Amino acid sequence: MVDDHYEELKRTTCIRDLEYLALVEGVKQYHVYLASRKFRIYTDHEALIHIQKLTKEKITGRLARWAMFLQSYDYEIIYKKGTANGNADALSRRPYDTEIATITTATVESSTQTEASFIELDPYASICEITTSPKEKVVNDQRTDENFKDVIKYILDKELPDKTRQARKTVIESQDYIIDDDVLYHLYYPKGKGHRADRIVKRLAVPLTLRDDILKSYHDSLLGGHNGIERTYHTIRYKYYWPGMYNDIQQYVQTCIQCQKAKPDAHKRPTPLQPLPVLDVFRRVHMDILGPFRKSSGDYTHVLLIVDSFTKFMEILPMKQYERERCS
Repeated sequence: MVDDHYEELKRTTCIRDLEYLALVEGVKQYHVYLASRKFRIYTDHEALIHIQKLTKEKITGRLARWAMFLQSYDYEIIYKKGTANGNADALSRRPYDTEIATITTATVESSTQTEASFIELDPYASICEITTSPKEKVVNDQRTDENFKDVIKYILDKELPDKTRQARKTVIESQDYIIDDDVLYHLYYPKGKGHRADRIVKRLAVPLTLRDDILKSYHDSLLGGHNGIERTYHTIRYKYYWPGMYNDIQQYVQTCIQCQKAKPDAHKRPTPLQPLPVLDVFRRVHMDILGPFRKSSGDYTHVLLIVDSFTKFMEILPMKQYERERCS
């Protein structure tokens, strides 16, 4: 939209007016620096010098409005040839080859293909890129991890723990795991239409030794961008799995020092109470009525308490019930 408006302006406006408009907009942009001092304007359009010398009778329309606007500034227009004005026109006069556009397009296409292939990557391949751990280490860590070793033994050798409760838990959990090429994966069934078997997501079962690397890669890295709890969790959940993963992500994000420093507090805190300054004697006096007390010999049931804030000097005056009601 902006480019179309600029092209229309170039077709309907002469080059002199365009140069003068650029001068006016430049002065507006730097008004705070130019308003109270004399400055120089260098231009390669010599006609601007002659416009400055014209009187109000010789210019009309928008040129007159722009000239009246510039009268509030103390400036001088200096003509500078275009060949010597390279510091201002370097970007607009830079030559561009057609090969650059071709290379840029090819780069975009190649990056798109890389992103698509990364989505189709196996979770184990992704974790190898993150941790640079060989396959043997991942397999050994899975078999020694407290969360996965019983399931792996049951799937491979049909061995169950000695305790009945733990054995029953292992049999139930093993239905959601498979071993592919010696690597343990967890099966996840996201909600959606169609048959449940068509929505299986194979997630790598991450041992304890590799969880910190995944959290750092998906939260602290440039691609992670220190996202919040939900976004970090939804990014990880389709590739990796370990018991209590959401709680670990929540604790990791909440204890990230950079997040605590950069992200604002969503809950506004009340302004702390400040004591009123006490400057001099009897500058501020507090008064209050206390009672009722047991009726005295003079039928007094209340007292008027007066305290000076500076000296803490105190006066107590007896009051009767009807006097207090009258004051209120």
